[in-house]
Amino acid sequence: MADSEITAPRASQTLPGDWLGRMIRDDESIVMQLRPSRWFILLESIPLLVLLIMLGLVLNAAMWLMLAIGVPPVMEWTAIWLAVGWVTVLTVLWQYLQWRCRLYVLTNHRVITAAGVVRRSIYETSLQHVRQTLVSVSVLERCTGIGSLLIATAGTGFYDTSWFMLADPLAAQQTVQDEIRRTE
Repeated sequence: MADSEITAPRASQTLPGDWLGRMIRDDESIVMQLRPSRWFILLESIPLLVLLIMLGLVLNAAMWLMLAIGVPPVMEWTAIWLAVGWVTVLTVLWQYLQWRCRLYVLTNHRVITAAGVVRRSIYETSLQHVRQTLVSVSVLERCTGIGSLLIATAGTGFYDTSWFMLADPLAAQQTVQDEIRRTE
């Protein structure tokens, strides 16, 4: 299956998450269902991982400085790096849960964005209200070959929802635009 798990489920297929099955109306069919690319897990973890490594290096340097001036260190360097390792593992696991709980759905009538591990957030809007789509690619997304799709509706001066870190954002944008044209 593709990196972002693009699927077009049959009407009889069990959908992931009971909430989605309840949201889809009888007169509606799912055109596209996506998750972020698996790169999401790593890319969303990077800021905290860099901070942890820098903190570990600073603490390690402080330990060496304490030894150099004859002050007994408060902890050993192995404890520092063990703590950094555990926090790294927990960070990556949390981002995996974030990835797993994020779902983007396009039906023949609506755009739906769902996210959140503990506090679930579900955004939906009618395709008739969508006025603009934009593919945005950050530097890290460009390096990994992914991108994000932003969707704006009528009456707002900003993008209402974003489908982050898709494996093929241009194909997703084209599918959304095609479906918008069908509803006109």
